[in-house]
Amino acid sequence: MNELAEATGADSQSEVVRRALRVYDYLISEREKGHTLVMKSDDGEQLIPLI
Repeated sequence: MNELAEATGADSQSEVVRRALRVYDYLISEREKGHTLVMKSDDGEQLIPLI
């Protein structure tokens, strides 16, 4: 958790959790709209669904 706080510039672990929950909420709402989040390889050949 400390590494995430440092990497994101969060002031506390609580802020890391709050940010993570906001991102998760956004991703779920986009999925409910029919969107898919994918991870794409650099060459664009491989798409891995994440959520």
